[in-house]
Amino acid sequence: AMQSEKQRVYEKIELKFEKDCFKLIQARDWEKLEVLSVEQLDTCKGKSSKGFFYLGVALYKMDCCDQAIKAYQKSNDLFPSDPQLHYNIGLAYFKDEQYTLAVEHLKLCTQMDPTNVYAYNNLAFIYNMHQYYQETINVCNTAKMQIDKQIRAKRATEQKSLGGNSSNGDSLSVRSGDD
Repeated sequence: AMQSEKQRVYEKIELKFEKDCFKLIQARDWEKLEVLSVEQLDTCKGKSSKGFFYLGVALYKMDCCDQAIKAYQKSNDLFPSDPQLHYNIGLAYFKDEQYTLAVEHLKLCTQMDPTNVYAYNNLAFIYNMHQYYQETINVCNTAKMQIDKQIRAKRATEQKSLGGNSSNGDSLSVRSGDD
């Protein structure tokens, strides 16, 4: 029972930390974000994947790419299944002109979160930049399929919540038999 109490306190601290980070990101205050992240890592004795994640964001935004990558890697060591983290690492590697690693992490992001259109967009951009045109086309096609799937799922949910009739004036919700 003691462990779960400790866990709850830790989760509360992480939640407040993340809320404060969002405010600083909106304010584009990267220096304060860096300070807050370092404080969070001190509080959690270096065991905060979010601490390292937001430290990475701050460093990336301050053009300290290699340091950002190191922070992101530490976050990844603690919590490897975060698609947003892999997206951010991908961008940092891209900015650092480490394109193979950028592609690797952006691909990981799309595997974990097939709905991340930004990851597909950046993958296509890197492939196109290096004249890998077939890969560029493949990424765009995959992205289109995922987006179409998302739209269909969203429409199906809206149809259900409307009790099956589309009285919302949405001309796009014409149902075909193969949907």
